[in-house]
Amino acid sequence: MYMEKALHKISVRALSERIYRSGSLLGAGYGGVSGLDGTRMHQRVFRDIKNEYGEDCVFSEYSLGTTLEYELFTIQISGRADCIIEDSNTSSVNIIEIKTHNRVAEKVESLILPTHEAQVKIYAHLYYLSHAEAEDITITLRYVSFLNYQFLEKSRIFTRDEASEFFDNTMALYLNEATRISNYENARNESIAAMKFPYTVVRSGQKDFMKAVLSSLKHKETLIAEAPTGIGKTISTLYPSIKWLPSAEGGKIFYATAKLATREVADKALIDMRNRGLVIKSIQLAPKEQMCTAKEEFCDSRFCPFADGYYSRLNAALEELHGLDAIYPEDIRRVAEKHRICAHELQLDASNFCDVIICDYNHIFHPRIRLQRYFAVNEFCHTILIDEAHNMISRSRDMFSATLSRSTLLTALPVLSTISQKTEKYSHQLVDYFTLLDYAFEKDSAGLNMAEPAIKESEVVIGEDFRATRTVPKNLYQLLWALCFHIANILADLEDREKRRILTEFYFEARFFLTIIELYFDNAYIIEVTRSGACSNGQYDISITLDCLDASDKLANILKDNHNAVFFSATMSPAQYYRSMIVGKETTFSRMIQLPSPFPPENLQVLILKDIKTTYQERNFTCDMIARTILRMISGHKENFMVFFPSFAYMEMIYSRLSKATQQDPDIELMIQTQGMGAEDKKHYLDRFNRHGDKTLLGLAVLGGHFGEGIDLVGDRLKGAFIVGVGLPQISKEREILSQYFQNKFGDGFSFAYKFPGWEKVLQAAGRVIRDENDKGFIVLMDERYSREDYRLLWPEHWRVAEYLSDEAEIFWDDL
Repeated sequence: MYMEKALHKISVRALSERIYRSGSLLGAGYGGVSGLDGTRMHQRVFRDIKNEYGEDCVFSEYSLGTTLEYELFTIQISGRADCIIEDSNTSSVNIIEIKTHNRVAEKVESLILPTHEAQVKIYAHLYYLSHAEAEDITITLRYVSFLNYQFLEKSRIFTRDEASEFFDNTMALYLNEATRISNYENARNESIAAMKFPYTVVRSGQKDFMKAVLSSLKHKETLIAEAPTGIGKTISTLYPSIKWLPSAEGGKIFYATAKLATREVADKALIDMRNRGLVIKSIQLAPKEQMCTAKEEFCDSRFCPFADGYYSRLNAALEELHGLDAIYPEDIRRVAEKHRICAHELQLDASNFCDVIICDYNHIFHPRIRLQRYFAVNEFCHTILIDEAHNMISRSRDMFSATLSRSTLLTALPVLSTISQKTEKYSHQLVDYFTLLDYAFEKDSAGLNMAEPAIKESEVVIGEDFRATRTVPKNLYQLLWALCFHIANILADLEDREKRRILTEFYFEARFFLTIIELYFDNAYIIEVTRSGACSNGQYDISITLDCLDASDKLANILKDNHNAVFFSATMSPAQYYRSMIVGKETTFSRMIQLPSPFPPENLQVLILKDIKTTYQERNFTCDMIARTILRMISGHKENFMVFFPSFAYMEMIYSRLSKATQQDPDIELMIQTQGMGAEDKKHYLDRFNRHGDKTLLGLAVLGGHFGEGIDLVGDRLKGAFIVGVGLPQISKEREILSQYFQNKFGDGFSFAYKFPGWEKVLQAAGRVIRDENDKGFIVLMDERYSREDYRLLWPEHWRVAEYLSDEAEIFWDDL
């Protein structure tokens, strides 16, 4: 049995918040400052302090800590003080805690919060512990305005005895909670040591996968794994991660998915391990908008009754949740409504005492949405498990992109024009900026060089209702920055609810746009200007997008030296493409594994029809051949089949021919995916596959769409799939720019921008056919390009491929 005392780790910030938080959510002086903006401001303030006191005596992010031994557990407290000044000439020490607010003028006393005072006082005590010679340290709270960079501060001498007394009192208040946490951690660690693999059979490849995961956790590296359907990806990542948990020293497990169904699979794996004796707490996080218990109100802490007095009612709500091993969104909503507090914030506070957090990718990586309490400071090394990780390429690009549109500006314009002369001035200058771009579209000119003199016309890519450049739009940045500056100052005191709502929505969109320029914009970005449907005033809408072409370096910066990560999916081939797109060219901290399929290869027939051409130029000439071949190959077999296409337009072309050919045949039923399909229609489409044997069912769908991945049609629910084309994205100016970028970075722009993303969709569609070891079925690849050597290199190892002319192709039905 596991007999070591539990090691409980807590940061200075977390300790201060646990004990000294009070009042309502988000003090008015801090509500408009994001974590990103605060970080950027800290860096600037630190530079200013260095200039003031000199390089040699100023230290930032100063690490401090101590370890406390108790009978049943050990508490380790650590943190990084924002700034410490050690003046050797006077032997004086000043510990400065920096906070950012969004006011222009304040009395410093109105900005001080008990948590801020607690942090700097605890840092003083930790400094005294490691510096026996230190006497009478100065502690300073410096509050810097995000709007004008001016600061107010309050300093005082804090003696060694005062610091020791404050720390002892703090720990006395925390001891009950620490005891409960440590009792839980002791029970958890003992159960982990005793826990066996929860299933009687270890599937083929599963043991190798689990060993690879555990090795990556031990060596603090990023693992990228291609794990084919059937291996049991979820348990193969969660089980070794939980086994590693006692060694994680305060780190948590984040299981991130793109879909609700995958989260339920992760939850099922935890339940199965609990049934084998595991003691562990988990929580499923839901999006903020789904958790809101005051949907009729705009999310504004000043007016929301669930934000008012939040911390005075929080402990009672948390006490109720402590009794649950698995916390679900419905539990959070029920408890939040009972105690009249914000459900979104409650789920975040409840996550503090959970070891496994099941969430969305955004909670970890998105610069606006990620959980600041876990990923802003990187106090602990967390284990991050990314399911269906092939989605991360497009998702991460979206996370680090930002858009500002004319329609968004015009929605806020009536308020911006009336609340101050400054906001009126800069908002109307922005309106003129968009008008100039619209005029350029009308005159078919570059446009950006007219609005931005620093941009040369030769640097602008021109397309229909499309312009692009790599040069930062400095005029736009300056206008937007000035407007946000004045909005933030007004928001702090604005009482009108509707005006606050309109201004807040515009402000955060605009502020994020600025943040992308300030913190992330590099050679992986382009600026795109597009014109689309009309705004409310009848003008065309103009959108300016900071389009992130490649977010791999951003993901790598979050992970490298900070966290363990496992990216896994059944579709991670070719390996170099996914490795490059997830962690970039610098791959020393990552490795890749590709596991074999656990299913008998003879269960899947793969046919290539090498005489069918599906390029855009050839489609009209081969539509009849494709429809005729599909019907011939399934004739007389009352089974369920799917046909996948690269676009809705192409699907419609084939559907019309299939419909015409089968309209007199009552034994053939056609279904087709439609654009904008609602949840009920999607369910109806999938439910039809529950019935089989009475008709020949052909379900037509689009590659990469809702039915192209993530659906589980086991056994007779799906017998085979036809895949028309190779899934290449549609050629566009945007895609060509992406191709050029990857050509410069990797030397193979076409593959990275077109072929590999298309192949991903093909593999996902093909993966719908064989879902367990008893499934048997076929895939028909209908394009001559699949026979080319460059595509042969992409074939999965377990495929047994036969090539045919379309008139000769036959499915071996007796083997199915």
